[in-house]
Amino acid sequence: MNRAATIQRLRETLSARDERERALPRAKCRVCGGWARKGEGERTREPEFADARDKADHAYWLSRQPGDVDGWRRTCAMCARAEAEKRAASTILLAVVGSHDLKEHEASRVIGVLRNRDPDGPGFVGGVTAEANGRATGTPWDHVSDADRGRLREAWATLIAARSPRPSQWGGCGMCGRAEAVGDWWRAPDTLRWPDGSRTAFCAACAAVWDRRGGPSHIDDLRRVGVEAATGWPVPLGNSAPPLFRLFAESRSADPAGLTESWSWSDGLRQYIEEVWTRHPAYAPEHRREGFEQRRRVEFAAMTAEASSEKIRQEAATW
Repeated sequence: MNRAATIQRLRETLSARDERERALPRAKCRVCGGWARKGEGERTREPEFADARDKADHAYWLSRQPGDVDGWRRTCAMCARAEAEKRAASTILLAVVGSHDLKEHEASRVIGVLRNRDPDGPGFVGGVTAEANGRATGTPWDHVSDADRGRLREAWATLIAARSPRPSQWGGCGMCGRAEAVGDWWRAPDTLRWPDGSRTAFCAACAAVWDRRGGPSHIDDLRRVGVEAATGWPVPLGNSAPPLFRLFAESRSADPAGLTESWSWSDGLRQYIEEVWTRHPAYAPEHRREGFEQRRRVEFAAMTAEASSEKIRQEAATW
C-alpha cells in the first residue's frame, strides 16, 4: 500500500471515529451507572415510561445531570460487550459482589432476587442495574446499596450450596436408587411408593426424563421412563420395558435410605444396561462409548460368522 493510500485510510478512520463520537456523546451507562466516553459503547432503545408524568420526571432528572445528554440510552463498552457475549449477569455479579464460578443462567437466578418478576424470565435487567434503580453516580455499580449486595451474596451462597449432593425428605430416588443428588428433588407419583407405603421421590436427573416424557403415573410407563433414565435409550413408542425390569422402589432391594451409586442394586440390571449400550453405543457414557462400539463390532462379526456357518451347513445338507 502506497503512502497516499495509507493517509487516505487514516483520514477515513479518524472521520468515522469523529462521526461516532458526535452520534454517541458522553453519557452514564444504563447498566453499571459509570461514564461511557464519547463514541464508546452502544445506544439502546429509548427509555420506557409508564405515563407522561414519568417521562417528565425523567426529563427533569436528566436536566440536572451535567453533560449526560444520552441518559438511559447508552451502554458503556464493557457492559455492551458482556451483553453481546451473553454473559451480562455473570459480569454484573463479579463486579458487584465478587462472585465467580457461576454459569450465566445461574447468575440470572441470583440477580432475580432483586426483581419483581420471575427470576427465570428472559433477560437480566433487574433491580441491580442503574436503570432499574433510577440512579447513576458515574462510578460503576456505586448505586447498588449495601443491603442489596448482601441479598445477592446470600442468594449466591444458597445457589452454590445447592450444588452439593443432598437427600430428599422422602428418602432416596425411587427410580434410580441414588441416596443423595445435586439439584431439586421431585415428589414421585402415588403409583410408585416404598414397600411400607410411604412416598418416594425422583432425583433431578430422573425427574428430567420423567417430565420430558409427560410426567406419566402408570407403573408401566414409569418403567419405560426408568429404562431411558438408566441407559439414555428411549424405549420406542408402543414397546414396554423388559418384563423383569423394575424401579428401585419396587425392587427386592428397595430401601428409603437409598444407594451410593444409582442403578447399582443388582447384577442383572447392570448387565441389561450394558446390553443396551452394546446395541446402541451412542447412548453410553462418553468415556465408555469407544469400548461398547468395539464390543458391538465384535458381536456383529461373531453373528455374521455364525450366520455364514449356518448357511454352509444348510447347503451341505442338500448335497
